[in-house]
This record gives sequence, C-alpha cells and structure tokens, in this order.
Amino acid sequence: MPKLLSLLLCFAMVFSLLALPAQAAKADASSVDGTYTGTGTGRNGDITLSVTIADGKITQIENVSNKETPKYWAEAVKLFDSILAANGTDGVDAVSGATLSSDGILAAVDDALAKASSQLSGSGTEADPYVISSAAQLQAFAALVDAGNTYAGQYVALGADIDLSGVDNWNPIGAEAKSDTCLDKLFAGTFDGRGHTVSGLKIRVADAASETNVGLFSTFGNTAVVKNLNLTDADIDLTGTADSVQCRAGILAGDTVNAAAKDGGSRSHDSIGVRIDSCSATGSVNVTGQNGMVWAAGLVGRSQIGVCITNCWTDAALRAESLGGTKSAYAGGITGHTGNYAVLANCAAFGTAYASSPMSTNFGGQAGGIVGMSAAKQYNTYAVGDVTVGNGGTKHTWVGALAGEITSSGMSKDSSGSYTVYPEQGAFRLTNYFASDAVLKVETYDGDTLKDTSIVEPTVDRGFSSTLKSVDMAMTSTAMTKADMAAAAFAGTLSGNIPAVNAVLAAYGITGVALREWQLDGGRVLPTGDVWVSGEVDTGIFASGDGTQASPYLIRTADQLRAFAGSLNNKINYADKYVALDADIDASDAAWTPIGGSDWAFAGTFDGRGHTISGLTVGSASAPLALDGDNLFIGLFGVLEKTAVVRDVALRNVAFYTSYEATAYVGGIAGYLNGSGESNVFTGAVVDGCSVSGVISHTSAKGNQFVGGIVGMQYKGAVINSASFADLSCTVLSGDLAEVGGLVGLNNRGLVANSYAVCSVYGSGSRENGNEGMAVVSALVACNAGTVVNCYGSGDTTTKEYSTYVGMASGWVTGIGKTYLCWYDLDSTMLIGKDTSTPQLVRPVESIGTKVSSGVNDEGDQYTGGLVDRMTGYDAAGYAAIAAALNANFAAFPADITVYGLTADALRTWTYDAARKLVVPGADAASVTYVQPACEKVTKPELKLLDGVWYGRDADKTTVVKITVADGEITETAVVSGESSGSAYDAALAKAEYKATYGDFSTYDAADPAKFAGGSGTQADPYRIATEAQLRYLAESINADVDWCGAYFLQTADISLSGEWLPIGWALNGEVNGKKTAIAAYPFRGNYDGGDHMISGLRIGSEDAPADQMASGLFGLTAGELSTNDLPTDQRMVTLKNIHLEDIGIYVSTRYETFTGGLAGSAQNGIYIDNCSVTGVMNVTTSESFARAGGLAASVLRGAVTNSWTDVDITAATDTNHVYAGGLYGMDNRATTVNCYALGSVTGNSTNNNKVHIGGLVGQAGGVHINCYAAGNVVSHKTTTDVGALNGRSAGIAVDYNCYFNSEALQQQGDTVNVPAVAVGVNANDSAMLKNVSGKTKAELGSEAFAQLLNDNAARMADTVTEVDAYLETLQERGFVHKDYYTGNDLLTWRAQDGVVGFFAESAPELPFDDVAAGSWYSDDVAFVFGKGLMVGTGGNHFAPALAATRGMVVRTLYSMENEPDVTGTCPFADVASGSYCEDAVTWAAANGIVSGYSAAAFGPNDGITREQLATMLYEYAKYKGYDVAKAADLSGFADQGGISAYAVGPMQWAVAQAIIRGDSFRLNPQSGATRASACAMLHRFFVTSHRRTRPRAHSLPRCCIASARRSPERTARALQSGRNPLFKKGKLF
Repeated sequence: MPKLLSLLLCFAMVFSLLALPAQAAKADASSVDGTYTGTGTGRNGDITLSVTIADGKITQIENVSNKETPKYWAEAVKLFDSILAANGTDGVDAVSGATLSSDGILAAVDDALAKASSQLSGSGTEADPYVISSAAQLQAFAALVDAGNTYAGQYVALGADIDLSGVDNWNPIGAEAKSDTCLDKLFAGTFDGRGHTVSGLKIRVADAASETNVGLFSTFGNTAVVKNLNLTDADIDLTGTADSVQCRAGILAGDTVNAAAKDGGSRSHDSIGVRIDSCSATGSVNVTGQNGMVWAAGLVGRSQIGVCITNCWTDAALRAESLGGTKSAYAGGITGHTGNYAVLANCAAFGTAYASSPMSTNFGGQAGGIVGMSAAKQYNTYAVGDVTVGNGGTKHTWVGALAGEITSSGMSKDSSGSYTVYPEQGAFRLTNYFASDAVLKVETYDGDTLKDTSIVEPTVDRGFSSTLKSVDMAMTSTAMTKADMAAAAFAGTLSGNIPAVNAVLAAYGITGVALREWQLDGGRVLPTGDVWVSGEVDTGIFASGDGTQASPYLIRTADQLRAFAGSLNNKINYADKYVALDADIDASDAAWTPIGGSDWAFAGTFDGRGHTISGLTVGSASAPLALDGDNLFIGLFGVLEKTAVVRDVALRNVAFYTSYEATAYVGGIAGYLNGSGESNVFTGAVVDGCSVSGVISHTSAKGNQFVGGIVGMQYKGAVINSASFADLSCTVLSGDLAEVGGLVGLNNRGLVANSYAVCSVYGSGSRENGNEGMAVVSALVACNAGTVVNCYGSGDTTTKEYSTYVGMASGWVTGIGKTYLCWYDLDSTMLIGKDTSTPQLVRPVESIGTKVSSGVNDEGDQYTGGLVDRMTGYDAAGYAAIAAALNANFAAFPADITVYGLTADALRTWTYDAARKLVVPGADAASVTYVQPACEKVTKPELKLLDGVWYGRDADKTTVVKITVADGEITETAVVSGESSGSAYDAALAKAEYKATYGDFSTYDAADPAKFAGGSGTQADPYRIATEAQLRYLAESINADVDWCGAYFLQTADISLSGEWLPIGWALNGEVNGKKTAIAAYPFRGNYDGGDHMISGLRIGSEDAPADQMASGLFGLTAGELSTNDLPTDQRMVTLKNIHLEDIGIYVSTRYETFTGGLAGSAQNGIYIDNCSVTGVMNVTTSESFARAGGLAASVLRGAVTNSWTDVDITAATDTNHVYAGGLYGMDNRATTVNCYALGSVTGNSTNNNKVHIGGLVGQAGGVHINCYAAGNVVSHKTTTDVGALNGRSAGIAVDYNCYFNSEALQQQGDTVNVPAVAVGVNANDSAMLKNVSGKTKAELGSEAFAQLLNDNAARMADTVTEVDAYLETLQERGFVHKDYYTGNDLLTWRAQDGVVGFFAESAPELPFDDVAAGSWYSDDVAFVFGKGLMVGTGGNHFAPALAATRGMVVRTLYSMENEPDVTGTCPFADVASGSYCEDAVTWAAANGIVSGYSAAAFGPNDGITREQLATMLYEYAKYKGYDVAKAADLSGFADQGGISAYAVGPMQWAVAQAIIRGDSFRLNPQSGATRASACAMLHRFFVTSHRRTRPRAHSLPRCCIASARRSPERTARALQSGRNPLFKKGKLF
C-alpha cells in the first residue's frame, strides 16, 4: 500500500501553498563568479533574469523571460541600473507606477544571488541542517571541509537539485590525499540528499603524483553517513603519473576510513563505520596508474572495514588500469574493494566494469558487477553488466558477474580444507543474483600487447583460482537472464528475500539498516520502494483475539493501544481485520501518536464497544507539537482507508495542540477519511456512533487547514450517529483558508448524517498585509462539498477576521454540496471579525455562510450549485422537541445513504436524554426511506429555437441570413445579402440559429440617421431626438456594427415612455454546455445630451414579471476606450449629460449576473456623466451570480460623474453570490464623483453572510467621492460588515472627502441596527482615504447651512483636488494606479428646499408682461433676466420680445450683472450721449476690454446687435470675469460659418461650445440681428454655463436657475420637486 501522502493525489480539491518572500540581498565576497538565473513573480507571472557576477560584483543583468505589460516593464527595467549600482537589491526601491513588475525583478535578482552565494542556511542540527541549494554553495561546502571542518556530529542536506555542468573540474569534498594524513579534512557528518540530484559532476586529474582519492567526496571519515542522493552524468578521469601511486575514484567517493576499533583495538561484525544508503550514480569513471594500485567504482572506489552500503544502485562505465608494473587494478559497479565487516545489501549495478594490470602475473585485474575484490557480507544484490579483466598471464581468473574475488575472511575450513563454513550467526553471502547472459572476458597481455581474449563460460557469479584456496567456496548465487531481471516478478523475489537478510544482519548485531522494497521503475528493478516491513500482525501486542469478527484483537491497556498504533506499515493495514476495545483506557500518561501515524491508513474495523479513551494528548497549549512533512494527519487515527469502520468509541479530554508550516489535517477520530477513487462511487471510511470532547487547536503558517471535532477532512464515506463536544480552533497566518467544523472541517463528496455538535468553534485566516485568507467556520461542517443531513448544531462560532464563510450547519456549501434538514441553536453566539474594528454579532445566527452557484470546474465537469433545504432554528424552549422532528425526516429522507456503503438501517432514531439534557441518536435503528428532495429536481429547459425573426452572419461578414421561427421550428429562411449556399451561408445560418437559441435578437442593419429629428451627429450639430420613437430607434439600432462610436445626440423635448424599455446598449448571458457564457455584448459608444429634458415612465419588467436582463437602465451598456487606469489622452470617452429620468420602474430577475442602474447598467472603460438625475424604484434579484444595482449606474469604471443625483428606492438580492447596491452605484472603480447626492433607500439580501455590500452612495467603492451626501436608509436582511451610510465597503484605493450622511437614517444588518450609523462599513486594510466625513441629522441635511457648506466646499475644490491627487500618487507605492478623472468642469449650486438640499431652481417671479406667452420658447429666459433685474419691459405691460436688441441694451445688461460698479473717466465714444441710460455701462465695458466699438469714436449704442456681436461681448465679459474660455467648437458643420467676421470667429466657436448659440437648420446666422427674446436666451444660457464654476470670484452673483412661474402648476411643481434644471426651451434652437 502506498504511503499516505500519495492519498493527496485523489483529492478532488487542490490547495496551493504560498512561497515565502525573498530577502533583499547583495553580492559580496561569498558570491561565486558565474552567471545565475533567478525567478520572481511580477504583475502577470514569472520574471526570469540572468545575473552575472565577477569578483563579488554584479556585472550584468539580462532579461530571460517575462509576461509583463510592456508599459510597466519599460519602467521596471530601470531598476537594473540601481541594482548594479547597489551591487544587489538591498536598499533598492520599486519603481513608482510599476511596483509589481519591480517586485518581480527584485525577487528574481535575489533568487539568482542566493544561488551564487556560498553561505549555507541552517544551524547544522538534525531538525535544522545546513542546507545546500546551489552549485556555488556546494563548492563552498567542499572548501570548508578542505579547510578542516569535518562536520562530525552535524547535519547537511540538499535543498534543491544541483547542476555541476558549469564547473569545469570539481574539487571533491574533503582532502584527496592518503586518508591517515588528513583525517581532520574529511567529511564525517550526515549528508542527506533528500532525494535531490547532483548532475554533471566532472573531474579531471591528469598528473596525480601522490595517493589521490576523488569523487563528489574524496574520502569519508568513519562516522560519515550519506543518504538519499542521486548522482547523474558523472565524468571522472584520474591518472597517476608517479610510480606506485595509488589512485581511487568513485562517483560518490574515492575512499573511506576504517570503522573505529572497540576498546582494546578490536573490531567485530557489528563494527559499522561509514553508512551509505539509498544513493544512485550514473556516468563514467576512468582511473589509470603507473605501477600503482587503482580502483574505479560506480559508487565508492574503496570501501574499508565496516562500511555499510544499502539500497543503492549504479549504471556506470568503469575502467581501472595499472600500467607499467605488477600492481592490481579493481573495478566494481558499487565499489572496487571492500574490507572486513563491510556490508553490501539490497544493491544493483547495470554498468560495465573493466580492470586490467597487463604486466601482472599474479592477481592482475579484479572486476565484478558489484565489487572487484570483497571481504564484505553481501546480501540481495544483483548485476547485469559485462565484466572484463586483464593481466599478464596468471592462474587466477578474478572476474565475475557479481564479484571478481571474494575472500574467506571470517570463514572456517571444512574437512577438505576449503572455506565453506560461515560463523554460526549465518551466511556472509546470501540471495544474490547475476545475469547469465552477461559477458565475462579475460584479456591476456604480453607486456603491453594484447595477446588473447577469452570468454568465461558459463557466466559465473565470482572469480576463481586454480591455486589460491582462501576464497569463499560456500557462496551460492542465482543466474537469471537480463530479461527476467527486468520483470516485476523479480522485484517480488528480491523483496521476499528481505526478511532472511534482516534476520542474518540481526544475528550479526548489525543495526540501523532499513532495507527497501524493490520495484520496477523504467524497465529496471530498483531498491527504491518503501522500507520493507513484515506483513504479519504481531498478535502479541493485543490482549487476545485473532482479528476475526467473532474474535477481534482486543485492547485493554494504553500500552496495547500504543503498540497497535505503531503496528501499521505498508504490509499491515488491518484490512478485513477486527480490533475492539475491551476496557476504558486512560492514555494521558504519554504523548499520543495516531494509529498509523501519517504514513499508513487503517483499513479494518475498530469497535469501541461503547468504551472511552481519555487523555489523548498531542503537544500542549504552551508548546504545540510542530508537525512536519511526514506528520500531517492527527487524530486517534491519522488516516482511515476507504474500507475502514470506526464505531462506538468515545474520546474524552483530548488535548490536541499542533502547528505546521503548510496544510495539515486534524480531527478527533481521524485527520483524514479516504474514499473510493472511482468517479460516481461514494463509498469510503465510516465513522459511526463516535463522540469527542476536549480541545483541538491547530495553527499553520500557510496552506489551507482542515480541523474537525470528528474528522479533519473527509473524502467520500460517512460520519453518522456521532457527536462532538470539543472546543475547536484553527489559525492560518497567511492568505489561506482555516476550515474548522464542530464535526468535520471539509466534507468532500461524503455523507455527514444523524450527528450533532455542541461545541465552540474558532477560526482565523489572516487578512493583514494584503493577505486574502479567511476562516471557514461551522458548528457542524465547515466546508460542505458533500451531503450534510438530519443533524443539529449548537455552540458559539467565532472568526478573528472578516469572513463570508460562517454558518451553523455549513460555513461554505460548494457547488456540489447539499445541506438538508438541519437544526441549529438560535441562542448560540455567532461573532465575525472578533478582532477587527467592526466585529459583527450575527443575529439571528445563520444556518449557512456561503452557497456556491452552478458552473463547470477546471476539468470540464458540470456542477449543479450548492443546495440548501429546510434549515430550522430552535431555542431552548423548543430544544427537546427537535428529536421528534429529526425522526420525522426518516420517512422521506433526502439522501440515499446506501450509496455511501451504508445499510438502509444504519441510522439511529433520536431521543431526548433527560439525564444529560441532550437530544442524541439512541440505540434503535431508524427506518429510512429515500425520497429525492424537490430542490434536486431541476429540469433544465430543452434548448430550442425561440419564436421570432433572427439574423446571422458569417465571420467574414459576407453573408447575412434571416430565419423566421414559429413553435420552435424554422418556417422561413431568407438570404438578406451574400451567398445562398456554401460555407459562408452555412456559417450565417448556424449563427442565426445560435442567436435564436439564446435570444440575441440583434440585426445587422446599418445606422439610419434619418430616423432622428435632424442633425449630423457632430458635437456642433448633434442628432436630435424629440420623440419616444426616435429614442427607441437609438436603442434598437445598436448591433454588432452599430455602436454610434463618437456620435453626438441631443434630446430636444420631454419624452414619456410607454411599454417595456430596451436599454441603449445591451448584453446577454446564457448557459452553453453547462457553463455561463457571454452570448452577446453591444455597447453604446456615443455621447448623449438630454438637454435638461425629462424622460418619464421608463419601465423594465414588472413586480409580477421581472425582466431577465443582464444590463438594464436607460443605457444598458456603454464602453469607452480607456483600457488602463491612466488619465485619457486621445482615448474616446462616453459622455452622458443633462438627462433627467423621472419615475423609473425597473424589475429584473436573472440567473446570472445583472448590472442594473437608472441611467446606465454598466459604464465601462471611460464615462463622463454630468447633471443627470433619476427617481423611481428598482428591484433586482439573481439566482447564480452577483447582483449590482445603483440608482445612477450599477457599475462605473474610469471616468467622472458630477452634479448628479438620485432618489431611487433600491432592493437587490441574490441566492448564491454577492450583492452590490448603492444610491448612486452598486460599484465604482477608479471613477471620480463630485457634487452628487442620493436620497433613496437601499435594501440588500443574500443567502450568504457577508456577501451583501450596500451603501447610501456606493455598495463597494473603489473611486473618489468629493462633496457628496446620502440620506436614505441602508438595510441588509443578511448579516454583513459591508453596510455603510456612504459606502458598504471601501477598497484600499477609495477616497471620501467632504462627504456626509444622514445619521438618523436606519442602518441595519440582520437583526442588528448600527448605532451610531457608520459612514463606511469596511475600510479595507484601513487604507482608504476618509477626510471630513461626518453624519448629520435629517434636519441638518436639509438646512441652508448645509447647502452653504457644500457650496463652500465647491469653492475650495481646487485645493481639495490637489490633496486627493497627492494621495492617489501614494497608491503607486502599493502597486496601484488610480487617477482623478475630474476635469474641473462647472459645479451646480446647492440650495435648500422643503427640507432637502439639492440643485433646486430659485422661485420665479410673476411676469407682468402680456406679450410673453406661457410655455413659449423664450418665457423662461425672459423670467430669468427680468427676475435678476437685468432687463425690464418696454412699457404698458409689454416686454416686446420681437423687438431688436440694441448694442447699448446688451452692454447695460452686462453692467447690471456686475452690480453697476463705480465708473471713472469719460466715455471714449462720441455717439454715446452724456447722461444716457448706457453711458456708464459703455464707459465701464470699454475700460475693461469688453467692447471696442466700430472705431475709436463710434460705438453705435442704438444699433441692433448681431448674433456674432452679442457672442463677442459675452466672450470678452467671460474673459473679464476669469471664466474658462478655452472651449472651442468645430463650426465646419454649419453652412454659413464662412460668413463670420474675422474678429468673431473665436467668440462664436466658444459660444457654440458652451451651447449659448445652438444654430438653426445647420446655420449660425452670425450677421442676423438678435431680438430681445433671443438676447434673453443667450444671456440666460451664458449665465448658467459660466456660473457652473469651481472657483467663483468673491463678488460673483449667486449661481441659480429660475423656472417660469407661467408654466403649468403641475409641471412647475414636478420640476422643483425633481431638482432638475428646467432650462431647455421648446421650439426654435439658438
């Protein structure tokens, strides 16, 4: 059975761990020269750089790869120079505006410098070894050993694979000289490769003049331990040049030191020194000597006395040659030579071995597949390679498939004189194998000339001699073919030998050896499996029994329980075995190790028989047990295998206190329950009738954590009839999930039924420093991705931080989770965000925290969405009665318990235990009848064609097809344009059918401007809209080709809508192949000016029949071109202004997300909104996605909104997701809102806690709000932190400056009324800017003083904007780009009226003129100028509107507007009579450059004034006042623009841009005379536009708007109540 960590592969949920941030680093003397690559995480993914170091200095940094946005990358790479200058990252700050890319660069350089550094981390203990993670560090380590640090008693480990191919000639670790001359310079500690690989080792020694030993290490000191290390692609070439010099080479090491002698100087079989375990090596070794002994080996050149090599394998080409003399050469796949008491066990060799001494006539070359010459014990080894020896002619044949020569050391002779007798402890060589088809050769030389090559046949295991008798003659080995040795059966044979090997090793007193099982891996049988263990249960650890159901293994004592816990291994999991308690057990005397630990899962049946185990202890409150990678599962059992059953055991007073650095699983009964690996099979481990009390507390640095009173994590299987009384706590310190449940932390596709919990549950998931962790907390099951049914929960649930995952029955019901028929204690306390500035006491407590909607997972599997049905709360008075209610559920049980491997009678009936005052599962079996619940019976409508007319077009836009559908069938197909057959036709037809299936009714018709009332669509000459039909055409015209990009529209009359409204710009979602899919999106990209007219009666859906619509509002979807968070340069923005919506009624109910706003649903990528208002009602619901609703707009991304207001009562709700709703916006992101207010109330609801985000202004704010206020109630029916009078939640980039709210309005979440009301529900990370934000009473909000405060704020807008902009710049240091999009446009004046402060018109005087008809196009203009005392009548109740206006009259009016300042000097114009009505006015105007006359002497005061002259005077007056006159319209659309006098071109461009002159039928009529009526109109427009200023002069008149008192009383009242500016005139346009 595989180790338990492999069980993680079957998890259906994948959890990631966070990398720790790199520390700032510098290159220095410890940095090894070279080029190193490093990787860090940037804005869009990995950034990889190369860093070159020379002489401790960074000399070059180059980009290897990155995915960064070019504009950010261009800024971030400026860091390269800073890093070079600083010689590292220490002290180098990120580039402002490119913080995330900069952080990635800094991290990549740090990573490269870490690889270059020779400094080792760690302290050298076993728990904290020195860690080597780079070639530079390995080289530095070698140098340290060379310098005299043996590391004896210390621990060193690899932290990564290491590539040495860049090292030209490796310096072995330790001195290479004769060992007894340099013992103080040889490695003698423990080196753990941790399974890592060192590749590319290359050694070249061409002139060894003295004894030399080489390899990764040179020579091992006699206490050295090397394990778990892989060496690949080694290339070693060692040549001795001096006579008789001994040379040794092995890929791991050249030599070893003898094991230490015992007291008295002797050694024995148990004298083990160097230990080498679980290592492998590949490559080549070539050793050449001059009349000197030489050794070449795959692992160790020479293994001296007491060396123990186990579980190793090699594949190396080996060659040892001793030339020019008679000295021997040795070659062996594992080692060249072994001394006495050495051990070679469980090893294999696959390479070739060659040993030759051509001039030796004695021993010559000695070579074997495993060892050249051996005195070692050799067990369970095999070799398959060819072996060759060479000599000058000898009576010895020291060549063998396993060994060249095996000595008789330690053996005795038999009666014949042969060494065939081993010591009584057992054989020295046992169960060895060799390839019968390996080729053994003997080369015979004459001098240095090869004379003969012979093949030894048959292949033998060891060499032999015709004269030497002191060799092992008892060894028996088994010959097999290479093919048979590469089969799984051979692995079984070798593994089966291990018990015999272990027995003989034990007999010889050899300890510390753990032989691994053999496994077939890549066509080879290797000793790389788990450590072998016996598969026989040791019955002696139990009190009695044989493990059958009739006679289970019985446990009566704590010692027996602990022995049972430690008895599991890879052979023993107690499958089909029965274990039972025969007594209560107190295990408090020692720390508890879970049954099976974290390596082995229990697979049998454990029956507690109602007994109690008390005092299980893991760690303590003051010293939690630090878990590690081999110790992840904590409980009575670590892991329960899919066949396991644990029943009827009670754990009392458990005390589990643990900590870890990553994911762990902690539960009372088990850390983890495993289930079937087959899809759609839900059987697994079962916990039945168990209970737990005590404390379970777990803390982790990172990774998702799973903690439960019964089980930490459950994969399939069942927890039934069980109870938890534990106090549970789980904390994760980084941005991950702490999943902690009274019964189960995570239920993944399993069943939790008929169980209860009475416990306290606490969770903490860090949200500090940008972390996005969260606690998932529940009295029953924290995260339910399975089925929870017929349970009840009681007790307090608490989170330290904000969380959306807190519920009594389930904190989180995933898309495949089902929580049915559960009860929960209403008297429990639920506290969210206990340690935050805004803790939430959830009242009433919630049954479910979050429920997930349907969708498709990463593997493409559809899931239905979380299901929750019939959750019921109870109080103390009704508690006992829930037993009957729970029992009543069995008659129509909503879960089929048999699919979990349970019998139909597995559940027990509930009863009230009066003595314990508890409702508990009793002893009687329940009769369960499965009835599928109605909530699961969801029948999706069959996809079919919808009735109607539908259009399709091919991708190349060559062919358009129209289809007519009736009763779901195509009744007519017509080609609108293009081909009537072929691929284009087929594609167009398929598109039409697709659109008919999902409801995309758009056409491909071209835009038809003739549908409008006039205009050319330019800014100077906009398309005119005067009727409902024209407005509806604008909406209906938008399609894939028509978005009115850059076009201008002007509404010229009030419009009353009738019937259902189609938004201008719209989008459509649908389910395609089980997944939410964007079907269509057709945005409006133009500009609309409502002309201050009203649009009334907008209706979308109704209360009884809400619309299924994604984007709703007058405009559904708008889109500009601003795709980045920078200020626009030449990107096109959508502009909506002067639009007033009255009495809207929008009712929307959708499956997927909705964007519902009064003015606009979704305003994306650039929007300017000015002087717009909305009143009415909005009701929005979604079932499977988020709901965004705003009185003005649901969502605004990038842009500015000014001078706008709403009075819309909004209700927004969702079943499974988030609600974002606000009086102005549901959500804004990087939009600037200035001088706006909202009066309506906002109500939100969700089935999920903390997923309602609602505010009087904005639900979730990520924009700038200045000089705004909100007055309405804000109520969430669901408990949430995100309820605020202004903003429900402010993101860390939001700004609220000079903003106010109604402190008396109702502010409520759940049953909790916020007293006092708060401006912002949650200020994320406390980093949003809130300044001068305060609450005011309703009376104060409606006062003149408040209006004056807002006007004073507006007057100081320049200073405010400067301060806000400075704050936004600081956001770049946090990696955010946020700009202020307010351009300084004019701001409306605030006034108080009827208890409301808004943009109200001043009361208009009664006009005394008989010739100014009410409702005439000029009546409001006359009322304005008359009311201001700027113009009077002509006598006899006459105003004479048609009379020509004179030049003197206009100048006199401007002079009156300026409050008739004192005049000095005389009038410069002779034709202005002294004492005339306009003398002072003309004198003043001339002195201030407002007029210049016809000439120096002539002004023409009585001449009629032309339109261009009037425009010029107003233009110069505006300059005098300091108003902005930079705006200039393009006049090319006017046919008579050439008739404008040269002096008047600029003023006319300005006047048109300011809408002071509007033109008539594409003409400006610059030379036409202005009547008194038209002069009033131009003066009125000038006054309104010029007085919407940010910084008015101190002596300016108050800004006001006056409506005519002669309009109908009803319309006047409506205008005043709505607060709109009723300025636009009917009829002729100017």
